[in-house]
Amino acid sequence: MTNRLNILIFGATGFTGKYAVIEMVKLSKEFDMTWGVAGRSMDKLKSLLEWATEKTGEHSVKEIPIIIADVKDEAALSAMAAKTQVLVNCCGPYRHFGAPVVKACVENKTHYVDVSGEPYFMEKMQLDNNQQAKDKGVYVVSACGLDSIPADLGIVHMKHIFNGQLNSVEAYLSTKAHKPRGKNEASIHYATWESAVYGLGFAADLTPLRQSLYSEKLPRFSPPLKASTPVSSPGVSSVTKDQARTT
Repeated sequence: MTNRLNILIFGATGFTGKYAVIEMVKLSKEFDMTWGVAGRSMDKLKSLLEWATEKTGEHSVKEIPIIIADVKDEAALSAMAAKTQVLVNCCGPYRHFGAPVVKACVENKTHYVDVSGEPYFMEKMQLDNNQQAKDKGVYVVSACGLDSIPADLGIVHMKHIFNGQLNSVEAYLSTKAHKPRGKNEASIHYATWESAVYGLGFAADLTPLRQSLYSEKLPRFSPPLKASTPVSSPGVSSVTKDQARTT
């Protein structure tokens, strides 16, 4: 483990990966971490590091290690995972491309992080890899995206400061979308849209998966909530407490 990089960004040339690289440039200086980038194309990865150098002014970025790996190449994934302590997977949709990466990380005792918002993928990975990950001392952490982290940490914060028994939290998200020059409509990244389409289209698959994953039913909320009318505000979809209820 001592010769491994601290963090490796896989899928670094993608939409999310580029942002992760810029943040990594800042964090590596602050915390003195070693890091690298990984993906399918050497040329694209080199271009990415040149772009990151221009964006940050840090010329040392050009010397960052580059690792070539493809989600379809099991041996390459294993070799990649063995070169880092933590792998940040930016290759989505995770339903299609995530499982082999998680498998490679667990087998090589490498901690895994992603920004997935896909319930089926996350719970399937838990079902398939939980015991082996425990045995090897590996963390597999999904849902580190913009909507998941504030919601999770917000609930933890509320549990600490709420004077009573907390059994539900209403969360609201306000976003501003960038409009491409010359267009009146905002755009959404294709992989994000594809993840949403598959998630809705195969929502029924979650039921048998969760029956296998959770053999014991979760306890009922207590005290019970009173029925409420929908709540809405400009730019926010109407929700009820029951719809927004979160443990």
